[in-house]
Amino acid sequence: MNLYSREQESFESFCRSEFQHIFRETAHSVSGVAASIDKIQSPSLTNSGGIAGDLSVYNSQFESIEYSYFSGGKRFRPLLSFAGAQYLGVPVESVYPWAMAIEMIHTYSLIHDDLPCMDNDNFRRGKPTNHKVYGDAIALLAGDSLLTEAFAVLAKHYSSSGASLAQLVQQLAHSSGLNGMILGQYFDITLDSGKISATPAHLNQIHLLKTGALISGALMGPGLIKKLSDDQLKSMKEVGLLLGYAFQVKDDILDSEQDKDSKKNLIHHYKAVDKLDAFLKQIHQQIESTILDLDRKLNSPSGKNRHLLQFLEWNITRET
Repeated sequence: MNLYSREQESFESFCRSEFQHIFRETAHSVSGVAASIDKIQSPSLTNSGGIAGDLSVYNSQFESIEYSYFSGGKRFRPLLSFAGAQYLGVPVESVYPWAMAIEMIHTYSLIHDDLPCMDNDNFRRGKPTNHKVYGDAIALLAGDSLLTEAFAVLAKHYSSSGASLAQLVQQLAHSSGLNGMILGQYFDITLDSGKISATPAHLNQIHLLKTGALISGALMGPGLIKKLSDDQLKSMKEVGLLLGYAFQVKDDILDSEQDKDSKKNLIHHYKAVDKLDAFLKQIHQQIESTILDLDRKLNSPSGKNRHLLQFLEWNITRET
């Protein structure tokens, strides 16, 4: 994705700056409250210093957040937000906060997915998982922090946008909450109970919700900032959901050798990689058709959709 290397570098710089800001503000706030308490408590009580005197106790919590957020990965979601911004003629910089919030939600979900109570994974992106480095409790809080602060990022950067801020908050909650990613994760873990059969229809639903909802949200952000009509936003959402589904199908193909006997992998139902490859190409054709339909609704000039179409080519050819 060399096309977006400049935006990606700026995005990561923005994220680091924002995380430092969040950390300093939190530490300052706690210190201020602690100092106020010291002033009003009985003079006979000895002030032991505590948090007001030593902020280093925050270090492992903050490090655990950065450990996962800056651990690499494809950055598919923020890059898609950038592509959506360019497609709609929205300044890429204006979607940095949205892209950051989406990636914060995605990272929190990975940290929680890896915990012993969920998938109990030891490695993520070639490195020990967060809880293996910092312990279950701090990893859990790292995920909680990312989830919570994602909404603070939106409030901070879109506070002057009025109705757009409300829509962005609602969209992020919808994409990541009980109607989106969390519902998909719930359906996923219910497969392990054996109470639900892993049919293709059920797996499709999981893919669309667990992966597709947040990827669709990445595209919806630029659309809300652009103030598209409801009909246009509906098409943007459909493109995003299909992209997210195609992304997960490609992951199933890449993981097919390792997971060929897993009922959670579509390869278990398609039996052969070439059949699943053919299915993925059909999905991509549908996405291209949906993008062209969106072009018509937006009266978009020829060539404007090239960045979105590049995601299709990349997804077909990627090896990780």
